[in-house]
Amino acid sequence: MTPDHCALCGSAAFDDVYSPVGSLRQVKVAVCRHCGMTFSRYAPVPYSRDPRPSGDADWGNIRWAKGFRLDALRPLLTEQMAGGGLNRVLDVGSNRGSFLEWMLELNPDIQVTAVEPDERVVEPYSERLGVDLRIAKLEHAALEPDAYDFAYCCQTLEHADDPADMIARMHAALKPGGTLFVEVPNIEVISYPLTVEEFFIDKHTTHFSHRLLTAYVQWSGFRLEAGTNAEDDILNVRIVGTKAGPAMAIPFAEWFRSEELPARNRALIATYAANMARNRAQLPAVVEILHQLMARQNVAFWGATTIFDLLVKYGGLDPTRVRLLVDSYVHKYLPTHHGVKVEPPTALRVAQPDVCVVLARFSAAAIGEAARKYGVRNVMTFSDILESATAVVA
Repeated sequence: MTPDHCALCGSAAFDDVYSPVGSLRQVKVAVCRHCGMTFSRYAPVPYSRDPRPSGDADWGNIRWAKGFRLDALRPLLTEQMAGGGLNRVLDVGSNRGSFLEWMLELNPDIQVTAVEPDERVVEPYSERLGVDLRIAKLEHAALEPDAYDFAYCCQTLEHADDPADMIARMHAALKPGGTLFVEVPNIEVISYPLTVEEFFIDKHTTHFSHRLLTAYVQWSGFRLEAGTNAEDDILNVRIVGTKAGPAMAIPFAEWFRSEELPARNRALIATYAANMARNRAQLPAVVEILHQLMARQNVAFWGATTIFDLLVKYGGLDPTRVRLLVDSYVHKYLPTHHGVKVEPPTALRVAQPDVCVVLARFSAAAIGEAARKYGVRNVMTFSDILESATAVVA
């Protein structure tokens, strides 16, 4: 299986600690004994990149999350760019082009180099004035050194075959004093006790902690700036850094070593696996509550991806009884899921459901508020129903 060493510190001493549910690549999740880096190791088996809106490890390739994250990050990014002076911008993993389109709206004179290996999603901006598109992974895209004022790498680094190489290439491409913006999922999110979705999906090669990634970015020659989030933000690791000089001369393995982080990550993953197994065992009870509710009232579901998939696959939810399924982003790219049409949230105004069940975790409160603006009076969350089902069984 590959890789056979830690991409950050280079150590070949690691422990395989977890096998993700539903992996098509026979993944083993490993934890480096030296620095605590958590990474996925893959068997040499054929792997399809077809779109799969799954709650298991085989999730992938709907390509919607970057637009979602940009909406959340615009205020921070606007603050970072307030000083102006941006002439050339590097968009690493440009996806469907949401960031570069926003950049060009702010300043039509900006030159954006967009690096994106998936040619299926680049058509809308492939001929866009001001965009230099490279259909390639970053490691295969020749970039001019010391040329860019800003590098944007949002929800991309975790996909890299070699994240250390990706960070080094972005460092080389930035001008001295240029800004790096990186965001990745935070492995600490698996501490959430009500998790049911598989975190270690086949598409993600590395699983970063805040402490380790911020240390590596600093070692690579960046100075951390305001906008880097706090370690207690368990959803994402977000780093804003200024290119301050070259990478340190001392090897990272000598500069950073943690006795605590490897043990912490091993324990974190063990607890996560137990929590997920327990919560998934309650899905039939959750569905029983939902079926009873659907028999009495007009029920809509908001959230068409992972949790909906798990309710059908493991809970026994009958898709033919679902009257309305809405999703703010995925409806643009996923026409149906389990045979149910995926519609935009505006459909709530027409359907006027008695209840909207929110199939989300950390965005549930915001979605509930949005549902009420569409005229829905009663909102229930998946987490509340799961807790209720668990309490009945207990």
